[in-house]
Amino acid sequence: MINKSENIKAIAQDIDYGKDPSPEEIDILIKALHSEDQSTVTRAGYALTILDKPIVLKVINNFTTFPYKSQFILIPLLAACNFFEIHKFLLSLLRTDTDKVLIDHLTLCLSKTHYFFLPLIFAELSNADNEYRQRIKKLLKLMGYQKTAPYLALFPELPFETFFRETFGDEEIDKILH
Repeated sequence: MINKSENIKAIAQDIDYGKDPSPEEIDILIKALHSEDQSTVTRAGYALTILDKPIVLKVINNFTTFPYKSQFILIPLLAACNFFEIHKFLLSLLRTDTDKVLIDHLTLCLSKTHYFFLPLIFAELSNADNEYRQRIKKLLKLMGYQKTAPYLALFPELPFETFFRETFGDEEIDKILH
């Protein structure tokens, strides 16, 4: 008889080899995200986040039901996804969560993502309170000027120019605008 961990491993390997999981297998993986075993959560989270968007959306729709450790494991896996909705969700989490350790982890993971979510940040800045602006500022600083400057330079007029000057400094922003 196969134990739960081996079953998760077998499903994840099948997904790695291109097999589409059954609805039952997806349910098994989502339930595995409630496990206390970090390797089980990591394996299940990885398998789920490489699947199609409807499956990944199931993960974020259930995110708050997962244990804290599972959420912590899922954040970098989700940040590596290429879906607008995922990054919108992660920014929403950055806005609303109150756990400093989780916020710092989320900020670091978002800063390292390859997904271009700067337009989402512009939308978020339009109605951000001061605390959330500070979190976004920290995120942008971790991303670094070099990563954001090419995108900021695309705008004929820099939105939220004052905010970006506070974040990167006048000299760096002047390089973009002139």
